[in-house]
Amino acid sequence: MPNVNHFCMAPFTSLSYTSWSNNVKPCCQWPDFRDGNAPSWDLGIVDTYPDPLNHPNMEALRQTMLSGKSHPGCSRCDYKSSLGINSARDNSNQLFHNHNTATALLRSIELNLGNLCNMKCRMCNSGNSSRWIEDEIVLKGKSHRKLMRRSIDDFTMDMSHVEFLRFVGGEPLLEQKTIIAVLNKIQRDRGSLKDLDLAITTNASVAIEDALLSLISDCRAFLLDASTDGIGAVNDYQRTGAHWPDIEKNLRTWHDLKDTWPMPYICVASCWTLLNVHHFPEFIRWVISNIPKYSIIGQIVIDRPQLAPRNLPYTVKQDLISQISNMTGYNTTGLEQKQEITELTKLILNELHTPADLDLESVKDIIAQLDTLRNESFADIEPNIHNAIFSN
Repeated sequence: MPNVNHFCMAPFTSLSYTSWSNNVKPCCQWPDFRDGNAPSWDLGIVDTYPDPLNHPNMEALRQTMLSGKSHPGCSRCDYKSSLGINSARDNSNQLFHNHNTATALLRSIELNLGNLCNMKCRMCNSGNSSRWIEDEIVLKGKSHRKLMRRSIDDFTMDMSHVEFLRFVGGEPLLEQKTIIAVLNKIQRDRGSLKDLDLAITTNASVAIEDALLSLISDCRAFLLDASTDGIGAVNDYQRTGAHWPDIEKNLRTWHDLKDTWPMPYICVASCWTLLNVHHFPEFIRWVISNIPKYSIIGQIVIDRPQLAPRNLPYTVKQDLISQISNMTGYNTTGLEQKQEITELTKLILNELHTPADLDLESVKDIIAQLDTLRNESFADIEPNIHNAIFSN
């Protein structure tokens, strides 16, 4: 494998299907472009193409990888690499380090089951949550998306060599019948699931059914990413529609089940915004104290720049930098978890050190509009941050 910073194995081995269209990307970190606004460098591959992995644009991307050049579609991983933080590119290169770059073979696939969701997170949109459709109609007069639900009939690609399979949504655990159908098909075609690593990204609001638990036990490994953005009311505010008691129950259940699953990896995966970043130390302490078997990962909000922590008032950011830099009161369960917290802390601190790139009026607007529409109150959740934003 070429020893260069920008090289990624994903274009040689992987495909990712988006929820809101029939687009196909090389990975989950490739930017989504909606409403015909994609730049010229986007791949523009649709799933009606007979062999997306060997589309001419994917082949051109592979040549870019082999040349050691950067590509605009890889900006998210480039950013993490610049901070010395593990990225999706690092994970792909580690997973498929033995792949022969002279060939392209579908070994990893992310199947997006559609946008059916029981939440409408503030940093989300109708492409990834059906519940956002009604809000977009009120706010913009229309929504560019409609409810999309994929069935097994929509997945016609050759999975005979797939070693890593991830289900995302929407909320994929609302589509467990489809997940079960896909796994049953793979099991019939191959004779077993013993060579398959299964992953599910969930908002942790829905329990895993017994039929799916049985199939999980037949896989080589199981990875569960639970997207939670805080504790109690903090999580439920950022993730409208969430009910923390249900989420906590599922998190604890999966924590207890972990050791019964094959080669398990479970993590809490959080999205940090100016709405919840103040609670980062509290959240870390809660995870370590209550569900210590979970790994801890996260990202800074991208698709809603008005909610980026960098756009908090300067004095608030300085206070948060001090608090987060001096986090105490927790003991990690191991070196790996300590490294995860160190990397996530670095990511958040770098964001808080970044100058604001939007004025506070746009921040106020997005908070106030959704508070009014959803009958919610940021002032009740975080009165000090609310006052600092709205008093300017």
